Amino acid sequence: ERVVEVRALLLLALLCQWQHRHAEFAQSADESVRLAEAYQLPDQLPLALRWRGEACRAAGNLVQARADFDRGVELARDHGDRRALGALLIARARLAFEQNQFDDALISLEQALVVHREAGLRDEEAKCLSNMALMQVYRGRAVDAVAAYRQAIALAREIGATDRLPYLMNGLGEAL
Repeated sequence: ERVVEVRALLLLALLCQWQHRHAEFAQSADESVRLAEAYQLPDQLPLALRWRGEACRAAGNLVQARADFDRGVELARDHGDRRALGALLIARARLAFEQNQFDDALISLEQALVVHREAGLRDEEAKCLSNMALMQVYRGRAVDAVAAYRQAIALAREIGATDRLPYLMNGLGEAL
């Protein structure tokens, strides 16, 4: 019953985010963290922290966003929640990217890639490779970008994610 309440708040937060109702997004995400802590639901807390971090990021509170992402990463690792861990690492990478901290973003993406590979989450692995290629472009490392794009293209073909191929091929062409 308590898990359902926390998850319902997270769904409400996502709905508000999609509808660009930022204040309600932040309120629902914050309440989900508060309840997950109050109800002592450590398996729900990483995801709640992710979405509160996203709400903070959207509101420009980047310090709190980073703190939520970092705490969520620690908790997800402690509880072996690979899906949440990967999502939090990617959120942390996106935050670093938006602050032009490309090296930090790449480190988080590399960690997420390992998590997704170990968990067999091939689709998420392909997304990580694509994002890593883009980070290499921003870092001015064309050779590394080309290698990452080629890996992403091969994996996208292997898993049938053909909808990503035009984007990946375009990125590869620009990196060359």
